[in-house]
Amino acid sequence: LLPKYESTTHLYVGTLPDADHSFVHELAKKLRNKGINVALDFSDKKAGDKVKTAVKQSIPYLLLIGKEERATNTFRVKDLRTEVEGKVSADDISGLIRRGVRWLFAAAHSRVYSFSYAQDRIRHRNPK
Repeated sequence: LLPKYESTTHLYVGTLPDADHSFVHELAKKLRNKGINVALDFSDKKAGDKVKTAVKQSIPYLLLIGKEERATNTFRVKDLRTEVEGKVSADDISGLIRRGVRWLFAAAHSRVYSFSYAQDRIRHRNPK
């Protein structure tokens, strides 16, 4: 009966045990300056637990950062709604998410419209 929760966070960034925290903070700062809402997780949880956390919070994109990602400056971003994963550079992350987020908000808006339309129809059938 409740509408589906839509997170305002666009990207969940989790660190692997070998990650450089200052690098992760800098990347998050760059993404936030480009308008991407970023949640950071520096906990010692396993990667699978971090994925579960992002899914539970309805965050559409996931990025896990370790030593390898910092060395190559290439990141694997996963769309948690479609389970599609791709490698992108740091500069391409914001563009990828902006395109996806625009689609996400358009879909959310149409759901809200159809929900309110259904409520109006119920009200007209059963006036108080």
